[in-house]
Amino acid sequence: MKTEPASGEQATPAGAQGAEIAHAPPAADVLEKNPEVLKLEKPRFPDNAYALGLVGQVVVQVQVGPDGRPMKSKILKSTNESLNDSVVDAVMKSTYVPGQAASGPVASWLTIPFRFETTR
Repeated sequence: MKTEPASGEQATPAGAQGAEIAHAPPAADVLEKNPEVLKLEKPRFPDNAYALGLVGQVVVQVQVGPDGRPMKSKILKSTNESLNDSVVDAVMKSTYVPGQAASGPVASWLTIPFRFETTR
């Protein structure tokens, strides 16, 4: 049977005697509007990949800062690694509209797919 602590006593969770109870950190800003591409630089088709007639797709994620500038990027998927550097260069030179939260512009992630094809 459970009993309530007597007046003036403090309840402690089972097994937590002497331990501090950690509180969850405040929730991160919830996006009300996702970031968008303002001006997307076109990735350069690497000469060696083009000469070989390689095709492929690269999906990159870019973190857009509150000022609309790219902060960092990461490749999520790539069918040909020789295309990755060109894509990263392009997204890091591009400009964006930042994501919006109730508090104003916030850093947030945007996913962008690129397709490389040769027309021969």
